[in-house]
Amino acid sequence: MAMVSKSQDIDENGTPDKLQPCGAFTQAANKDEDLDGIDDACDPEITDPILCTARNGKSSLGEDEDRIYLFRNTRAANLTGVTNDYVDKSKNQNNADALIGHTLSEETRGLAFNKLVVMKEADGDIKKGTPIILAKDVNEKCYALKPEDYLSPALKPGAKDYKLRGLIKLNTLPKGASCEE
Repeated sequence: MAMVSKSQDIDENGTPDKLQPCGAFTQAANKDEDLDGIDDACDPEITDPILCTARNGKSSLGEDEDRIYLFRNTRAANLTGVTNDYVDKSKNQNNADALIGHTLSEETRGLAFNKLVVMKEADGDIKKGTPIILAKDVNEKCYALKPEDYLSPALKPGAKDYKLRGLIKLNTLPKGASCEE
């Protein structure tokens, strides 16, 4: 058995502190119910599984700050049914988010991300489970954006079948969707 110095193993359990997901003195559960990448034993808030996230672009990641980006959580592949997503790990090795799409048209450029909702029931041509981004313009008007295709794997830019996928601005807000809290 390998010995670990006390300075690297404060709880003296034989495992270096940096290899314990919850740090010293807390036993890891080795499960992650909400798929956020934090072991449930040390997760301060366990929520429903997070399948998608959206946000305004970040220049630090080489993104356009005037665009909104939609990502799929690849840890949730067994829930989404989508596998083989490409994940860009060039800026963050722990990244598990695959880019589904972002605002492409001038009509959607400059909208600011407000919140993401997942359709609980179908509404016209919007299927149950579709992620809908709610965004506001400079006048605080609320708009809904729907991804062109959120069920196909995200491909690496430059790959043979790669196609830039956008977010489509809907004419009306879907049933039950609002930018208000």
